[in-house]
Amino acid sequence: LGVRDVIKAIDDLGFEAQLIDRSEINAFPDHREEITKWRTSFFISLVFGLPCMIVMMYYMITMDMTCCVSPGLSLENILLFVLSTPVQFIGGRHFYVQAWAAIKHGNTNMDVLVVLATTISYVYSCAVVLAAMIKQDTSSPMTFFDTPPMLMVFISLGRWLEHIAKSKTSDALAKLLSLQATEATIVEL
Repeated sequence: LGVRDVIKAIDDLGFEAQLIDRSEINAFPDHREEITKWRTSFFISLVFGLPCMIVMMYYMITMDMTCCVSPGLSLENILLFVLSTPVQFIGGRHFYVQAWAAIKHGNTNMDVLVVLATTISYVYSCAVVLAAMIKQDTSSPMTFFDTPPMLMVFISLGRWLEHIAKSKTSDALAKLLSLQATEATIVEL
């Protein structure tokens, strides 16, 4: 049983392990990868989430009751579905990955909560629209397609800012530790 076997076992459990170089022992973690990941997630969520919020607000303010593009399917639900789907599966990809890792280890965390809330509202909305279309309803049902994009935008923004703050804290600590004295003179009286 060697070091590589231990690292592989830890990786198989869903955690991240790596060998460190002796010169990096006093180094602080680099958050650039996490910052990039959450910035990308935020912008993808924002690009599709903002129009989704605008569509929701438009139909809420104007109370446009024109129905339907096809029986049981309104233009509002089509637009919200088209705009929320990329947010759910592309912008929220990191939430799904982290939630699955947590569940696999018998834990729950905020990622599990986010994935549960957004997936339930998305799946429910798809199901009620599909049911209304199958039944050939004269009106389109109330859906919650606007919930996943709003949650993903705000939470991914929070994660992005969190990792920026962690990075700045690590840099400040590294600078502070670099001021540490390398030599000392003992004075005896």
